[in-house]
Amino acid sequence: MTADSKAPKIVDNTPEAFQQKAQTFLSVPEYNMLMAYIEKGCHPLAPDTAAAMFNLFLNGSDYREIHRLNKAFPYESILWASIKYNWHEQRDEYALNLHQSVAQKVMKAQLETTGFLSDLLVAANKKHGDRVRKYIQTGEEGDLGDSLSVDSLHSLLKIAEGIQKLTGQSNTVKVKTENTQNINVSVGSSGGMEAMDTETAAKVLSAIADSKRKRGEGV
Repeated sequence: MTADSKAPKIVDNTPEAFQQKAQTFLSVPEYNMLMAYIEKGCHPLAPDTAAAMFNLFLNGSDYREIHRLNKAFPYESILWASIKYNWHEQRDEYALNLHQSVAQKVMKAQLETTGFLSDLLVAANKKHGDRVRKYIQTGEEGDLGDSLSVDSLHSLLKIAEGIQKLTGQSNTVKVKTENTQNINVSVGSSGGMEAMDTETAAKVLSAIADSKRKRGEGV
């Protein structure tokens, strides 16, 4: 995890608030070390140095690791900077902002994908819909043509299934063909596509099965 270098901001650093934060975020030995260091009149880290070390803290390094990489600075000065510049609070704020940003990106991707899949279904309906409706009217397989092969129907159902998963829907019915296979057909409406009722789906699938048997392909 990386972050842009930012100078840590100072909030409430009255002696009382400082000691309370130090007791909250430091262990007892660390707290005692820091108080002794301050009472001796030792110097804190410069703001730019503290900001550079904060990047290490933000990326998961603890005080010991930061000190190991910066041995020229006293361990107590790093403890001091972490309390003075609110490292813990800023790390939590950064993590929250990162989480929200990722969630927004995921939501955006889901919405865009759902829209694209819906468009595919609408396009398929526009391309094949008239032939399917004509066949339902006449019962002539020639009117159906190759508008709905088993493979293309499978693809359409997979697209519908993808939309259902993305939108949290699961409205399907099982249509039983003559070869006793169950096929899930969506009965929900997506992106303006007309829903295919169970009876219509059964007729279409039955015609497909008959056609394949006559061609000797099996079902």
